[in-house]
Amino acid sequence: MAKVWSFNTTIRNPERMENMLRALSELEGTQFDAQGQEAFFGLQIKKRLYKPEKSTLGEQDLITAVHLDESGDDIDDDTVERIIAKYRGRDVDGSGRGRTAAGILNRFGLCVALQSRGSVVISDLAKRWLEHEIDDEELFTKFFLKWQYPNEIEVGYGGFDIKPFVGTLSLISKVNDKWATLGNKPVGLSKLEYQLFVPSLVRADQINDYAERIVSFRTEKEARTGVDKTNFIKQFSAARVREIYGENKPLGKALNDLRDYTDSSVRYFRVSGLLALRGGDTHIDIAKDKEVEVASILETISASAEQYSSYEDYFTYLNDINALELPWRNEEDLNKISAKLTTILESEAGEMDVASYITELAPLPTKKKVDSLGAKLNDLRIQKLRGLKHDVGALDECIEKLGSITSKNYETLTARPSLDLEWYAARALMVLNDAIEIAPSFNMGDDGIPTGFRSNTSDIECYYSTFGMTIEATLLLGRDQWYAEGQPVMRHLRDFEDKLESDTAYCIFIAPLIHRDTLNTFWGSNTAGYEGKKQIIIPLTLSQFVAILKIAKRKIGEGTLTQQQLKQLFESFAHHIEGVQNPHDWLVSFPEVIERW
Repeated sequence: MAKVWSFNTTIRNPERMENMLRALSELEGTQFDAQGQEAFFGLQIKKRLYKPEKSTLGEQDLITAVHLDESGDDIDDDTVERIIAKYRGRDVDGSGRGRTAAGILNRFGLCVALQSRGSVVISDLAKRWLEHEIDDEELFTKFFLKWQYPNEIEVGYGGFDIKPFVGTLSLISKVNDKWATLGNKPVGLSKLEYQLFVPSLVRADQINDYAERIVSFRTEKEARTGVDKTNFIKQFSAARVREIYGENKPLGKALNDLRDYTDSSVRYFRVSGLLALRGGDTHIDIAKDKEVEVASILETISASAEQYSSYEDYFTYLNDINALELPWRNEEDLNKISAKLTTILESEAGEMDVASYITELAPLPTKKKVDSLGAKLNDLRIQKLRGLKHDVGALDECIEKLGSITSKNYETLTARPSLDLEWYAARALMVLNDAIEIAPSFNMGDDGIPTGFRSNTSDIECYYSTFGMTIEATLLLGRDQWYAEGQPVMRHLRDFEDKLESDTAYCIFIAPLIHRDTLNTFWGSNTAGYEGKKQIIIPLTLSQFVAILKIAKRKIGEGTLTQQQLKQLFESFAHHIEGVQNPHDWLVSFPEVIERW
């Protein structure tokens, strides 16, 4: 019987969930019995979503195919079958691993991949999400407000009565209120407080008691110093773990699990934009610009679980994006949100004049005013990054993070590794140059960290005095890269070209490796055209982009870096198209172009 709730720690972020869902889509209509589950695990290996340990693979050719092959292509079926065979007969075999990976996809109502339910079904909601018709914030916020225990999909949650996200918001809110009553500034929950009380919040009727206990723990801790304080924290943590799990689970293992559950849930919950990190990532709090929305949620949505008559009823509810209207979409709350955003915008504007902008919004309907204020605040927070110009310390961080982002031990800053990729690429561009504007597509949390992507636009748009540039970045490999990026990149560039005043526009496409289908697609756009007009799309590997940043850093130190020099680099890449007969020869010329620059 479960003691806590948690997200599946094998799928730690929405990106991995999306990639797993794309793989599972290939099995739609297939029975999700042991054979189907094993086939799903095989697809994870095939598409390089899961890399077995070298010790498991054993044979050198398998190790080479999984760990050393730098082509980015899917692993061939014969190799995958040999690898799967090595899991048969183990305590957790291929079918068990397939079931585990499908668990969180089922939980979100994105699919039906359960042995008891027959064949695999990918929900309409999932298909719309994969096509980017629904963005992360909308999908996850509405799921979080519906997600509950017990439910009709998952078993083992007897005695639970909780909507975890609503309960978390309620607990943070109550702790803030109680802490403020004692004359303190509300700070949300520390990471330790979250670990010890949030995953184990299994009934709504525990919320007030847990809030009292957290405040009491915090008060006693603050009254102590030195070794006395350290020992008190250890003793309290040990007692709390025993209360949650009993005496059978080792203390170290329990604390590690709670830490993992905290990390996973905070990553997912931040996608909603309703939670923010505080104190240099030491506390989790309600986002300042979302306080009205959270108050509305807590007034209208119970933290207790609802009753559903069947699996079908619960699944249908999860799968219907319109089944739950966001509770703050009423005139009274929208007016409160408008006032809140106006206050925050004015306080964060600094020397920037926003008074005239706010005045211009006055005649608009309240909903449009709220949307405009939110967009303006987001843009204001992004443009503050322009203060990074020629900050080589910040550039060093970007170079280090971009260089390690594909490694196994990389620690994700945001909810998605690909969002990290856009974040560090955008910050690097802010350091490099004197563009008129650098406009990333992410939403900025009030903690200064992106929460998610804005949809249907280039990842980053750059406006210079004599040219424009888009950046499209992905961590996808294999044919999935081409499926997901081929047409959208060309379409985004054409939309950018149409609104650009200059006649010259480049797109820099960045990926760990450039798949041959992606390369050929962009080659066609460059040589034959897209929608009747040639484009300039330059596909760079992540390591080549990092090499350019390192050279740019040197030029900053020399005082010679200008936007004109950047343009010359892009022109050199484009010029080499004319001297070669195929895209592969063009790609081979890139290291020389970079070195010459």
